[in-house]
Amino acid sequence: GNKFAYFEFSHPEGAQMIRHRFQVKVWELHWDLNPSDIVAVEKWPESFAPYLASESQAVVLNDGMNRLLSEIVPQRTRSYQDIASVLQWVDSHFTYDHVQASLQASSLHAFERQRGHCSDYHGFCAAMGRAIGYPTRVTYGINPFPKNSPSHCKLEVFLPPYGWVSFDVSETQKLAASIRKNEDLTPAEKQALIAAASQRLLSGFRDNTWFLQTRGTDYELEPPAARRAAVVRTIYAEADGEPLPEPDPSAKGQKEFSWMTIHKYQADRTVTYPFKDLRTLSISGTGVRAAEPAESR
Repeated sequence: GNKFAYFEFSHPEGAQMIRHRFQVKVWELHWDLNPSDIVAVEKWPESFAPYLASESQAVVLNDGMNRLLSEIVPQRTRSYQDIASVLQWVDSHFTYDHVQASLQASSLHAFERQRGHCSDYHGFCAAMGRAIGYPTRVTYGINPFPKNSPSHCKLEVFLPPYGWVSFDVSETQKLAASIRKNEDLTPAEKQALIAAASQRLLSGFRDNTWFLQTRGTDYELEPPAARRAAVVRTIYAEADGEPLPEPDPSAKGQKEFSWMTIHKYQADRTVTYPFKDLRTLSISGTGVRAAEPAESR
Protein backbone atom coordinates (compact mmCIF):
# COMPACT_ATOMS: atom_id res chain seq x y z
CA GLY A 1 0.00 0.00 0.00
CA ASN A 2 2.99 2.37 -0.19
CA LYS A 3 2.65 5.24 -2.67
CA PHE A 4 5.62 6.77 -4.48
CA ALA A 5 6.21 9.55 -6.98
CA TYR A 6 8.21 8.36 -10.00
CA PHE A 7 10.72 10.54 -11.86
CA GLU A 8 12.89 9.59 -14.84
CA PHE A 9 15.57 11.80 -16.39
CA SER A 10 16.60 10.56 -19.84
CA HIS A 11 19.53 12.92 -20.42
CA PRO A 12 20.45 14.50 -17.08
CA GLU A 13 22.90 17.37 -17.14
CA GLY A 14 24.31 18.18 -13.74
CA ALA A 15 22.49 17.66 -10.46
CA GLN A 16 18.78 16.84 -10.60
CA MET A 17 16.75 18.48 -7.83
CA ILE A 18 13.22 17.52 -6.78
CA ARG A 19 11.45 19.75 -4.28
CA HIS A 20 8.52 18.38 -2.29
CA ARG A 21 6.65 20.91 -0.15
CA PHE A 22 3.91 19.68 2.16
CA GLN A 23 2.20 20.10 5.52
CA VAL A 24 1.92 17.28 8.02
CA LYS A 25 0.17 16.96 11.38
CA VAL A 26 1.16 14.16 13.76
CA TRP A 27 0.07 12.95 17.19
CA GLU A 28 1.87 11.20 19.99
CA LEU A 29 0.46 7.69 20.45
CA HIS A 30 0.42 5.61 23.63
CA TRP A 31 -1.03 2.11 23.34
CA ASP A 32 -0.69 1.38 27.08
CA LEU A 33 -0.55 -2.35 26.36
CA ASN A 34 -2.05 -4.73 28.88
CA PRO A 35 -0.41 -8.12 28.17
CA SER A 36 -3.39 -10.01 29.57
CA ASP A 37 -5.65 -8.42 26.94
CA ILE A 38 -3.53 -9.55 23.97
CA VAL A 39 -5.17 -12.44 22.14
CA ALA A 40 -3.24 -15.46 20.85
CA VAL A 41 -4.14 -16.26 17.24
CA GLU A 42 -4.11 -19.89 16.11
CA LYS A 43 -4.31 -19.11 12.38
CA TRP A 44 -3.74 -15.67 10.95
CA PRO A 45 -5.80 -14.47 7.95
CA GLU A 46 -4.05 -14.74 4.59
CA SER A 47 -3.60 -10.96 4.45
CA PHE A 48 -0.96 -11.25 7.19
CA ALA A 49 1.15 -13.77 5.24
CA PRO A 50 3.75 -11.21 4.03
CA TYR A 51 4.33 -10.13 7.62
CA LEU A 52 4.87 -13.66 8.93
CA ALA A 53 7.26 -15.03 6.30
CA SER A 54 11.04 -14.93 5.97
CA GLU A 55 11.99 -12.62 3.09
CA SER A 56 14.66 -12.74 0.39
CA GLN A 57 16.32 -9.70 1.99
CA ALA A 58 15.77 -7.43 5.00
CA VAL A 59 13.60 -9.49 7.39
CA VAL A 60 15.26 -12.90 6.93
CA LEU A 61 15.18 -15.90 9.28
CA ASN A 62 17.77 -18.67 9.32
CA ASP A 63 18.64 -21.64 11.54
CA GLY A 64 21.13 -19.64 13.57
CA MET A 65 18.54 -17.03 14.41
CA ASN A 66 16.04 -19.70 15.43
CA ARG A 67 18.65 -21.20 17.76
CA LEU A 68 19.32 -17.78 19.25
CA LEU A 69 15.59 -17.25 19.75
CA SER A 70 15.49 -20.49 21.76
CA GLU A 71 18.14 -18.99 24.04
CA ILE A 72 16.35 -15.65 24.37
CA VAL A 73 12.95 -17.28 24.97
CA PRO A 74 13.68 -20.81 26.29
CA GLN A 75 10.02 -21.52 27.01
CA ARG A 76 7.73 -19.80 24.57
CA THR A 77 4.39 -18.74 25.93
CA ARG A 78 2.97 -17.54 22.59
CA SER A 79 2.17 -14.32 24.42
CA TYR A 80 3.37 -10.74 24.29
CA GLN A 81 6.01 -11.60 26.88
CA ASP A 82 7.93 -13.45 24.17
CA ILE A 83 8.04 -10.28 22.06
CA ALA A 84 9.03 -8.20 25.08
CA SER A 85 11.89 -10.61 25.85
CA VAL A 86 13.30 -10.10 22.34
CA LEU A 87 13.08 -6.30 22.60
CA GLN A 88 14.82 -6.35 25.98
CA TRP A 89 17.53 -8.71 24.70
CA VAL A 90 18.28 -6.44 21.75
CA ASP A 91 18.39 -3.42 24.05
CA SER A 92 21.02 -5.09 26.25
CA HIS A 93 23.13 -6.74 23.51
CA PHE A 94 23.17 -4.50 20.41
CA THR A 95 25.49 -1.53 19.81
CA TYR A 96 24.27 1.47 17.82
CA ASP A 97 26.75 2.04 14.99
CA HIS A 98 26.40 4.13 11.81
CA VAL A 99 29.66 2.82 10.34
CA GLN A 100 28.76 -0.88 10.52
CA ALA A 101 25.14 -0.52 9.42
CA SER A 102 23.31 -2.21 6.55
CA LEU A 103 20.89 0.68 5.85
CA GLN A 104 18.61 -2.13 4.58
CA ALA A 105 16.85 -3.40 7.73
CA SER A 106 19.00 -6.53 7.47
CA SER A 107 18.20 -9.02 10.20
CA LEU A 108 21.21 -11.10 9.10
CA HIS A 109 23.57 -8.14 9.45
CA ALA A 110 22.22 -7.52 12.94
CA PHE A 111 22.38 -11.21 13.88
CA GLU A 112 25.99 -11.59 12.74
CA ARG A 113 27.36 -8.31 14.12
CA GLN A 114 24.91 -7.32 16.88
CA ARG A 115 25.40 -3.71 15.84
CA GLY A 116 24.04 -1.28 13.29
CA HIS A 117 21.53 1.54 13.11
CA CYS A 118 17.76 1.69 13.57
CA SER A 119 16.86 -0.50 10.59
CA ASP A 120 19.20 -3.30 11.71
CA TYR A 121 17.70 -3.26 15.21
CA HIS A 122 14.15 -3.35 13.94
CA GLY A 123 14.77 -5.74 11.04
CA PHE A 124 16.16 -8.21 13.57
CA CYS A 125 13.24 -7.69 15.97
CA ALA A 126 10.81 -8.13 13.08
CA ALA A 127 12.41 -11.46 12.12
CA MET A 128 12.31 -12.73 15.69
CA GLY A 129 8.70 -11.62 16.07
CA ARG A 130 7.72 -13.61 12.98
CA ALA A 131 9.54 -16.67 14.34
CA ILE A 132 7.49 -16.32 17.53
CA GLY A 133 4.32 -16.19 15.44
CA TYR A 134 3.31 -12.51 15.33
CA PRO A 135 3.01 -10.35 12.19
CA THR A 136 5.72 -7.70 12.14
CA ARG A 137 6.98 -5.00 9.81
CA VAL A 138 9.56 -2.23 9.63
CA THR A 139 8.13 1.25 9.11
CA TYR A 140 10.18 4.15 7.78
CA GLY A 141 9.40 7.78 8.37
CA ILE A 142 10.78 11.27 8.77
CA ASN A 143 11.84 13.24 11.85
CA PRO A 144 10.78 16.85 11.12
CA PHE A 145 13.65 18.49 12.97
CA PRO A 146 17.30 19.21 12.08
CA LYS A 147 19.51 16.10 12.00
CA ASN A 148 22.12 14.55 9.72
CA SER A 149 19.58 12.35 7.95
CA PRO A 150 15.83 12.90 8.33
CA SER A 151 14.88 9.23 7.94
CA HIS A 152 14.26 6.90 10.88
CA CYS A 153 12.53 3.55 11.21
CA LYS A 154 10.50 1.76 13.86
CA LEU A 155 9.13 -1.72 14.48
CA GLU A 156 5.43 -2.56 14.30
CA VAL A 157 3.89 -5.74 15.71
CA PHE A 158 0.25 -6.72 15.20
CA LEU A 159 -1.14 -7.43 18.67
CA PRO A 160 -4.90 -8.16 18.82
CA PRO A 161 -7.03 -6.33 19.88
CA TYR A 162 -4.67 -3.32 19.71
CA GLY A 163 -3.75 -3.72 16.04
CA TRP A 164 -0.38 -2.55 14.73
CA VAL A 165 1.67 -1.30 17.69
CA SER A 166 4.83 0.78 17.29
CA PHE A 167 8.12 0.20 19.15
CA ASP A 168 11.41 2.10 18.92
CA VAL A 169 14.18 -0.02 20.45
CA SER A 170 17.19 1.88 19.13
CA GLU A 171 16.09 5.34 20.30
CA THR A 172 15.07 3.97 23.70
CA GLN A 173 18.50 2.38 24.07
CA LYS A 174 20.21 5.68 23.18
CA LEU A 175 17.99 7.50 25.68
CA ALA A 176 18.96 5.06 28.45
CA ALA A 177 22.64 5.50 27.58
CA SER A 178 22.33 9.28 27.89
CA ILE A 179 20.64 8.87 31.28
CA ARG A 180 23.51 6.71 32.54
CA LYS A 181 26.02 9.39 31.49
CA ASN A 182 24.06 12.26 33.05
CA GLU A 183 26.17 13.49 35.98
CA ASP A 184 23.33 15.66 37.30
CA LEU A 185 21.24 12.62 38.23
CA THR A 186 21.55 10.47 41.33
CA PRO A 187 21.86 6.68 40.94
CA ALA A 188 18.27 6.31 42.14
CA GLU A 189 17.03 8.88 39.61
CA LYS A 190 18.92 7.16 36.81
CA GLN A 191 17.42 3.80 37.74
CA ALA A 192 13.90 5.24 37.84
CA LEU A 193 14.26 7.06 34.51
CA ILE A 194 15.73 4.04 32.71
CA ALA A 195 12.90 1.89 34.06
CA ALA A 196 10.38 4.49 32.83
CA ALA A 197 11.98 4.53 29.37
CA SER A 198 11.82 0.73 29.20
CA GLN A 199 8.20 0.72 30.34
CA ARG A 200 7.25 3.29 27.71
CA LEU A 201 8.91 1.16 25.02
CA LEU A 202 7.17 -2.05 26.08
CA SER A 203 3.79 -0.32 26.44
CA GLY A 204 3.78 0.74 22.79
CA PHE A 205 4.73 4.32 21.97
CA ARG A 206 5.09 6.52 18.89
CA ASP A 207 6.32 10.08 19.19
CA ASN A 208 4.85 13.12 17.47
CA THR A 209 8.31 14.07 16.17
CA TRP A 210 8.12 11.38 13.46
CA PHE A 211 5.69 10.80 10.60
CA LEU A 212 5.16 7.60 8.65
CA GLN A 213 6.33 7.28 5.04
CA THR A 214 6.53 3.56 4.14
CA ARG A 215 5.47 0.24 5.61
CA GLY A 216 7.15 -3.11 5.07
CA THR A 217 10.32 -4.46 3.47
CA ASP A 218 11.46 -6.44 0.41
CA TYR A 219 8.85 -5.32 -2.12
CA GLU A 220 8.54 -4.61 -5.83
CA LEU A 221 8.34 -1.05 -7.09
CA GLU A 222 6.12 0.18 -9.91
CA PRO A 223 7.34 0.68 -12.58
CA PRO A 224 9.71 -2.23 -11.91
CA ALA A 225 13.18 -1.38 -10.62
CA ALA A 226 16.38 -3.34 -11.22
CA ARG A 227 15.70 -5.21 -7.99
CA ARG A 228 13.21 -5.45 -5.17
CA ALA A 229 13.54 -2.66 -2.62
CA ALA A 230 14.68 -3.85 0.80
CA VAL A 231 13.44 -0.55 2.25
CA VAL A 232 12.78 2.95 0.96
CA ARG A 233 14.15 5.42 3.49
CA THR A 234 13.47 8.60 1.53
CA ILE A 235 13.98 7.59 -2.12
CA TYR A 236 15.08 4.64 -4.24
CA ALA A 237 17.42 5.76 -7.04
CA GLU A 238 19.01 4.07 -10.06
CA ALA A 239 21.41 5.23 -12.76
CA ASP A 240 21.48 3.26 -16.04
CA GLY A 241 19.69 0.37 -14.35
CA GLU A 242 22.11 0.16 -11.41
CA PRO A 243 20.80 0.88 -7.88
CA LEU A 244 22.66 3.80 -6.31
CA PRO A 245 24.18 3.22 -2.86
CA GLU A 246 22.29 4.46 0.18
CA PRO A 247 23.81 7.55 1.85
CA ASP A 248 24.27 7.90 5.61
CA PRO A 249 25.54 11.38 6.55
CA SER A 250 25.98 10.18 10.16
CA ALA A 251 28.59 7.58 9.16
CA LYS A 252 32.09 8.82 9.97
CA GLY A 253 34.35 8.82 6.96
CA GLN A 254 31.58 8.67 4.35
CA LYS A 255 32.19 11.70 2.17
CA GLU A 256 30.75 10.76 -1.22
CA PHE A 257 27.04 10.47 -1.92
CA SER A 258 25.21 9.63 -5.12
CA TRP A 259 22.03 11.26 -3.82
CA MET A 260 20.94 13.15 -0.75
CA THR A 261 17.71 14.24 0.92
CA ILE A 262 17.91 17.88 2.02
CA HIS A 263 15.29 18.88 4.55
CA LYS A 264 13.97 22.08 6.08
CA TYR A 265 11.10 22.33 8.55
CA GLN A 266 9.05 25.12 10.05
CA ALA A 267 7.04 24.02 13.08
CA ASP A 268 3.99 25.90 14.31
CA ARG A 269 4.95 25.19 17.94
CA THR A 270 7.81 23.91 20.05
CA VAL A 271 7.70 20.16 20.62
CA THR A 272 10.40 18.37 22.58
CA TYR A 273 12.00 15.15 21.35
CA PRO A 274 10.85 12.45 23.80
CA PHE A 275 13.97 10.34 23.28
CA LYS A 276 16.09 13.18 24.69
CA ASP A 277 13.80 15.17 26.99
CA LEU A 278 13.62 13.34 30.34
CA ARG A 279 10.50 15.28 31.32
CA THR A 280 8.49 13.14 28.89
CA LEU A 281 9.08 10.03 31.00
CA SER A 282 6.39 9.11 33.52
CA ILE A 283 7.76 8.25 36.96
CA SER A 284 5.11 7.32 39.51
CA GLY A 285 2.60 9.41 37.61
CA THR A 286 4.69 12.61 37.77
CA GLY A 287 6.08 12.64 34.23
CA VAL A 288 4.90 15.02 31.54
CA ARG A 289 3.23 13.82 28.35
CA ALA A 290 3.14 16.18 25.39
CA ALA A 291 0.06 14.77 23.68
CA GLU A 292 -0.86 17.69 21.44
CA PRO A 293 -0.25 17.42 17.69
CA ALA A 294 2.96 18.80 16.23
CA GLU A 295 2.65 20.53 12.88
CA SER A 296 5.48 21.10 10.42
CA ARG A 297 5.57 22.77 7.04
